[in-house]
Amino acid sequence: MTTLLIAVVGAVAFSVVFASRPHFVILAAIAHFVLVPSIAVGTVVPLPVHPGLFMVAAGAAVQFLRSPRRFLQVLNSRPLLLCLVALLSALMIFIRWSTGHGTSLGGVLNIAVGPFLLYVLTLLSFTGDSGPLRSLLRGLAVLTALIIGLAGAQYLTGEVYVWESAYQQQWWWGTDHEITQPVATFGHWIPLAVFLAVVLPLTTLLRSRLLWVGVIVFSLAAVLASASRAGLILLVLASVFVAGREMRANTARRNMALLILAVPVGALIFSLVRSELSATLSDKVEDDGVSTELRLQAIDWFFSHLGDFVVSPYPVSDLLASGVLGSSLENGFFIFATGYSLLTALALAAVFAVLVLSVLGSKGTHRFTAAVVVLLFLASTVFSGSFASGSASEYMLAWMAAALGTIEFSGDGRKARTDDGSAPEEPQPTDTSEPRLSPSPRSSASAAAGRRAPAASDRR
Repeated sequence: MTTLLIAVVGAVAFSVVFASRPHFVILAAIAHFVLVPSIAVGTVVPLPVHPGLFMVAAGAAVQFLRSPRRFLQVLNSRPLLLCLVALLSALMIFIRWSTGHGTSLGGVLNIAVGPFLLYVLTLLSFTGDSGPLRSLLRGLAVLTALIIGLAGAQYLTGEVYVWESAYQQQWWWGTDHEITQPVATFGHWIPLAVFLAVVLPLTTLLRSRLLWVGVIVFSLAAVLASASRAGLILLVLASVFVAGREMRANTARRNMALLILAVPVGALIFSLVRSELSATLSDKVEDDGVSTELRLQAIDWFFSHLGDFVVSPYPVSDLLASGVLGSSLENGFFIFATGYSLLTALALAAVFAVLVLSVLGSKGTHRFTAAVVVLLFLASTVFSGSFASGSASEYMLAWMAAALGTIEFSGDGRKARTDDGSAPEEPQPTDTSEPRLSPSPRSSASAAAGRRAPAASDRR
């Protein structure tokens, strides 16, 4: 009870102090999700839900009390997404309750309500000025460097340094109390690799080329040490996107400089791939035992048993422990479908479809970067339990990025770069108290309602 009180009071106090700068609340929430593993919540951290959710809820509540009209305006600008999230929440509660599995309010907060509140808080936190965005990106860069540094220390020493009492309960914890694959603060090497891949397009929006080159190289080293094959693929895809964005954003002379820089960077990457860092990964590629076979069996089982969980959860919650399968389903949406029904999983898929389409259909300055972040997250769910297994950091980053991608930022050349490399527009004399949101796909009625908002009409 004391821990819960401290978490609530601390989140409210922080949100009140930074009420006029809510982007710091967002950064604090993301830091909570990254630094506190979900496996520690309820055990080492005696809280009913992840502490990051308290920060998100407090931040959203403070912004609502500060300006109810702005809060409702943002909700009105996303009617389809709001309805889908409400439907998803209702399905999660009703289906679990009606089948005797409990209401699972923690799951609803983690998967539906909490991420949507973070989405709304992000829209409320940015009015088009690139200053707050730059602060957020710098914070993410520092957080990434901290994770990479911790992962490197774990690999070199075999010590976990943090959350040892929680990690000792995991299946990979050996009798010699040492780890061979770094997990940082995530409790497993796959979420570590996924986080580094998903956050890369965001941190590299900062204008420092040395920063994005360094982040790519050191992230590669950490992912190689983690021996996550799929994580490496995602990181390579993210790196290719970043390189393409940089090439598009620069002049021919700068492109030549980047090509020249690519020679030593490429040599360094090649040496990393051939070093001891990739030894475990190379072994897994050459001989993964029965890992691939078990994954294929899990996929076959899922599709052959679809009729058992169309509108209700599958009767067995832990397929591995019960002996139904030789491994877990290793797929976030598959696990979610067996736990909440296929119908509920389709509702969640619809939510993400709307998120992606709203970003791509907007005029947001960083819409392509945001879309890539969301798609990288969705790709990660194919080979890991992801959000359905409690991993929250990349899930929350995807929601935050989806909101950022719909916002039009303005500023001078010192601001964070744009996706298309064009010079950012100078701010127009408008009411900066209103968020500059790009419209998302919605009905004609809601579009008309959106046109009544002062900021939207000013922009038109």
